[in-house]
Amino acid sequence: MIPPPPPHHSPWVRVKFAAEWLAMPAILLVFVCWPAVDAQTRLLFRRYMGFRVTVKNRLAQAHEIR
Repeated sequence: MIPPPPPHHSPWVRVKFAAEWLAMPAILLVFVCWPAVDAQTRLLFRRYMGFRVTVKNRLAQAHEIR
């Protein structure tokens, strides 16, 4: 499925390419699981995120500006 490499590429380019493909599952796992790990550790140490509630109504926002 992979086309033959151009003749001017060194063998190290193919090694680098193979290393990138072998590292992909581990890298994806880290990036996909990071938000869950962050959320779990915040819950563990009771550092809640909190929310800033904003007004979604234009009429109510116009009254707040005055």
